[in-house]
Amino acid sequence: MRCLLVLALALAGCASSAFVPATPEDAAYRAALLDLRAADQAPRQRLVALLDRFDHAPPDSLYRPVAHEVLAADSVNLVRLEALVAERGWPLASRVGTWAAGAAWLVVQHAPLDMQLRYEPVIAEAVEAGEAEPEWLAYLTDRILVRQGLPQRYATEQATDPETGERRFYPVEDVAGLDARRAAVGLEPVAAYARRIGVPWPPE
Repeated sequence: MRCLLVLALALAGCASSAFVPATPEDAAYRAALLDLRAADQAPRQRLVALLDRFDHAPPDSLYRPVAHEVLAADSVNLVRLEALVAERGWPLASRVGTWAAGAAWLVVQHAPLDMQLRYEPVIAEAVEAGEAEPEWLAYLTDRILVRQGLPQRYATEQATDPETGERRFYPVEDVAGLDARRAAVGLEPVAAYARRIGVPWPPE
């Protein structure tokens, strides 16, 4: 099975153009983060269009160049994010707005496992302080668990068979308690989510 590159296209909430940073420094940080968000999402939008065109089973000759473009952007974006965090600290929603703060999470969500493990406690702390969305941490937690070969916790991760285009959920721990866990972090019931993304639930 070939795992889809994460298509987290709209998880950071509504873009709030009304948010005004309190200082010029925060405004500059916000602008840099919003630029990162655009750089993260643009190649993924092209990947989504390709997958939709071929019912999630595009030929490698078309898939590989776009996938490479996504991975290359992810590498550059991670370097940019690390420089920003080193200079200004982890972005807080109260300082840069939820939409911009979510850009930092997106870059980590699409980063290598070692970087996800490094930033997971930072994002967890921000969630605890009300400076980040709980669902961001849920998606990151599942991505880390799947990459470690462990059952996911919130059923946010799916894979696609490159030959057939068939999609499935990766294994989930404690399925009986899944909807309660999802509700606790602001996610819809798994059956509704599965219908919305077109992946069978429960898994065969």
